[in-house]
Amino acid sequence: MSTLSPAELLPLLAPLRLEEALLVLVPVNNSRNTTGIGGSHWSLLAYAHEDDTFFHFDSMRSANDVPAAWLAHRLWSVLHGTTKEHTQRVKLVAAQTLQQTNCFECGIFVMSLVAAVLVHCVVVCDKRQAQREEQPSQSTEQPPLCTLLTKAGGITHEQVLALQRRLQDLTTHLMATN
Repeated sequence: MSTLSPAELLPLLAPLRLEEALLVLVPVNNSRNTTGIGGSHWSLLAYAHEDDTFFHFDSMRSANDVPAAWLAHRLWSVLHGTTKEHTQRVKLVAAQTLQQTNCFECGIFVMSLVAAVLVHCVVVCDKRQAQREEQPSQSTEQPPLCTLLTKAGGITHEQVLALQRRLQDLTTHLMATN
């Protein structure tokens, strides 16, 4: 993707209809090699449509800030249906998240963060729906998705392990029912 301009990316990503998504999650790699494999670190970039904001979750502090910012600018153009890159309009927040203590677990952290963000958003949506059903005449305050994403990034190592177990149980259950 690094060699493609927004004009070239737009038709490639159009079938995904990313502009309609509430949340877009993209793994970020720091490789500068455009013709083969490479890179030494992965992080997670999340785009919250309702806030028009990108959130960067990096388990090695700011190791992937440059590739995440570059990717956010390219994706912003695609998400807004333009072939021009816009640098002044892109909102990119460095989200606080659990930090890895070694140099090889970044992929596990990215997968756990994806799961944590998705589960957190589902739980919050379920709570909102339940509140609406209990009190249909009252409007319930809904925190912006950016607040939810920032909170979702604040997971502990124990929560990562528990989430992995829950996802494994869910996968096992789904495989047994299909």
